[in-house]
Amino acid sequence: MRAIVRSHGEGLGRVSLTDEDGTASLGTLADGVEVEVTAWRPRRGMGALYRVRPSRGGTEGWMGTSNLEAVPPPRERPAPQPATAPRAKASAPKTKRTRTR
Repeated sequence: MRAIVRSHGEGLGRVSLTDEDGTASLGTLADGVEVEVTAWRPRRGMGALYRVRPSRGGTEGWMGTSNLEAVPPPRERPAPQPATAPRAKASAPKTKRTRTR
């Protein structure tokens, strides 16, 4: 699964990466970095931790759920339409109306 790192006011736009216990800091990732989630670990009453690896390489570590946002699915582009020449509009034959009294 892929995700985007989101900071929430702490650390000036950076999020801490920790060891799997969530206690020792291993480094930080900048807000907006895309990561691959490689594992998760539940913690009693503290929310799960997710092991992440930056998409462009770098330190792998663990972070909390609140600092991850799902990557939006790619937008589908409409299939290109074949080019066609404009068609002339066919007009209905004109008929003369007669009045009835």
